[in-house]
Amino acid sequence: MNKRNKATYLHFGQHTYTSAQKQYNLFTREIIKKPNRDKSNWMEQQCKEAEDASTMNRMQDVRKTVKLLNGDFELKIAQIKDADGKVQ
Repeated sequence: MNKRNKATYLHFGQHTYTSAQKQYNLFTREIIKKPNRDKSNWMEQQCKEAEDASTMNRMQDVRKTVKLLNGDFELKIAQIKDADGKVQ
């Protein structure tokens, strides 16, 4: 039985067993924390690769990594309207 199924199994019987409730809480905390740790490790690895590429003057790799970490940036242009409400 994997951890997610075990936590769900323990959840349904938590009103009768306090030890089961403690186990359920531990499993759910672990389920929540593990993806966060994995993401942090992945981001640190990507940053290290970007630093290594920077020292070797591979700027294209650095740009790709930075774009991957930051996501897509879209410039939002504010529209300027005159007194009549027409866009200029």
